[in-house]
Amino acid sequence: SMVVSVAGEHQELIDEVFCQLVKQTSGNPNFESERRGWQLLTACAAKFIPNQNLCECVCNHANRRRFRSDCIGGLSFFVFQRIMLFAGGKQSADELEPIDVLDEDIQDIEDCYVPESIWGETLEATLRKELFTRNPSSTMPPPGSLIFDHSAGVPVILTLLTTAILKLGGEQTDGIFREASNRDDLEYYRDQISGGNYASITLDGAWDEKAGPRIDSVHVAADLLKSWLRSLKEPLFPLSLYSDCVDAGRAKTPKEANQVYDKLEPANRACLEHLFGFLKRLAKHSDKTRMDESNFALVFHPNLLRDESGDPMTFQQNSEYQRRFIHYLISGSTEIGTIYE
Repeated sequence: SMVVSVAGEHQELIDEVFCQLVKQTSGNPNFESERRGWQLLTACAAKFIPNQNLCECVCNHANRRRFRSDCIGGLSFFVFQRIMLFAGGKQSADELEPIDVLDEDIQDIEDCYVPESIWGETLEATLRKELFTRNPSSTMPPPGSLIFDHSAGVPVILTLLTTAILKLGGEQTDGIFREASNRDDLEYYRDQISGGNYASITLDGAWDEKAGPRIDSVHVAADLLKSWLRSLKEPLFPLSLYSDCVDAGRAKTPKEANQVYDKLEPANRACLEHLFGFLKRLAKHSDKTRMDESNFALVFHPNLLRDESGDPMTFQQNSEYQRRFIHYLISGSTEIGTIYE
């Protein structure tokens, strides 16, 4: 912007711009005005830094806001990470590598916030929430990087819930994933894990009863898993691939389903590999659970696929093709074993 290009020519102007933007983003009752101020602060911090004393002021200002669960959280986190290197004299201004921040970059940075809850967020936001719950001093990953990392793509909540289902006897439970859990118990555990603290669904190690109940119902664990998948802002099979998924379900062989699967981002594939391997393992015990691969596909396709139009009639009409698509992928998956032992 013109502000960034003009201010960058003089240190005094740089300092004045930072002062004015800190003022604009402090206690501003107008959200859009505050947001615009943070966008400018982000663009400025990408190109240059203020004097030493102001560096510490701007760093502290951003630090107080970087865990907001909105676009300002993402912008302030960027400013914090950019300026903190120079606060306290850790690096000199001469070591700054200017970055040109475009409008699309600003949008990506805004999306890189730490959400308040794991419910109703994207897969990437869930991974980000878990990262900062484990280590609040972590560095914010670049936009999109978590989705492109297959090895880090399986959220902890997914592994803990699938593990809990097996440890609570899921392989021997009649109607697993079909029988509803106690509603009050389900809501209790939803609230307990909402902020990223998964102690109540972690069945390893000793448990302090003073910390509250620990999950002991396989049906609650199963409903939590379905609930998390269904709550994702975008399903593990993105909206843009819905038609491809339905068409693959119309096919007579799994070839088309595998081709759609290959279009997914690495983190989405990692999640689905884990989930389908888990369901394939459960399906081996259909004599006890009365749930085979086809039954699991019927239960899970509404949690993994979503029609962009939101038309329930369209979704219902495509239900059999959706079920068959998921069935193809469960059948072709590799059973997960030792991870749960």
